[in-house]
Amino acid sequence: MTHFKTLSTILITALSLTVLPTTTAPVAQAATWHRGTPTALRGKWRLGSVTTAFVHLKVTKTRFYFYSFGPLYYLKNVRYRQVKPHTYQIRGYEYSHQKMTDTLNIRRQKTQSFQFKGIYPNDSWLAFNRR
Repeated sequence: MTHFKTLSTILITALSLTVLPTTTAPVAQAATWHRGTPTALRGKWRLGSVTTAFVHLKVTKTRFYFYSFGPLYYLKNVRYRQVKPHTYQIRGYEYSHQKMTDTLNIRRQKTQSFQFKGIYPNDSWLAFNRR
């Protein structure tokens, strides 16, 4: 009788170990796209190395504006995802020039500054400070 109990215990344990891993919960996506812009980036920003008011950014809840010497560049219908801690990708519809979807890279440095990767492939990182 003890052999029967031991054998049944082993059989139940083996079955439970093989069946349980197939019924696990689904894994959530960590880097999902969220609507709007990150609250940490909202506000008015100026280029850190330039003291003039000609190069600056304005980030609202749903839009991303880049003012420069040239014409206005802005994204609407903005979405973002956090790639790394304090690093975001912002994607939106560029309405002013090419009328297509663009993706920007932004690294948050401190509470009063961040770095913005330009919109072209070989652009360098630009440092912006709060206005």
